[in-house]
Amino acid sequence: MKQHFSFFGLILVISLLQSCGNQVKENTETSKKETYKPIEALKEPTRLEKMGMTEKQVRFEDDSPEAQQLIVPAAQMINQKSYKTAIEFLDKYIALRPDRAIGYLMRGFALTEINDYSNALTSIDKVLSITPEDNYARMLKGICHLKLNQLPEAWAAFGNVIKKEPKNMLAYYNRGQVLAFMQRYKEALLDFNEAIRLQPDYAPAYNNRGNVKFLAGDKEGACNDWQRSMEMGNSASEKSYLTHCQHEGKKK
Repeated sequence: MKQHFSFFGLILVISLLQSCGNQVKENTETSKKETYKPIEALKEPTRLEKMGMTEKQVRFEDDSPEAQQLIVPAAQMINQKSYKTAIEFLDKYIALRPDRAIGYLMRGFALTEINDYSNALTSIDKVLSITPEDNYARMLKGICHLKLNQLPEAWAAFGNVIKKEPKNMLAYYNRGQVLAFMQRYKEALLDFNEAIRLQPDYAPAYNNRGNVKFLAGDKEGACNDWQRSMEMGNSASEKSYLTHCQHEGKKK
């Protein structure tokens, strides 16, 4: 199953990453520090089937019955969001099949779901050592680096996804977040613009493009993007819009 990557978006839970400040001037001579607070980068999927991993796909004929009795329940546990139990099954499966990338990929995904990004990276790097062209793993790798505030590594990982899949909307979206944290606002805007071009109904991209426009000093453009995001049902934009736009009577 081809992903746009929210590796999860890879699905929608609001989570604030570490803020990076930037001096933004208002209409007065006083400037104040604003922070970039993006929506959770990893948006889709949060369930294993969104990875394209069904029970049929994780059951390999050359696996022993013992191995199959570990990998199949692990898939079921991930679909039920029982990630810690899934990891226990996957640890045992990997001990039996250290040559099989799927075990590391599933474990890496499950670890990201419990916010254990350092250990997730270890599993994901193992996936890439076995299957170097796995773009899903590359996206997960970028997410982990972003969560760990390892921005150059995250930027490179998302760039690698884009090289292989130049129409991968979420890769542009995620890389835009990285560039925003790096205060490279012009480049971040280009990535958010591309994400919106590829998927015009993706509300979080408008929200985060609005954040970047505001930090770059384009308040009117920010208000327009926040309003558009709100109209598309994204409540994350409401606070920014009410704080920076409505109080001036610019209810658009």
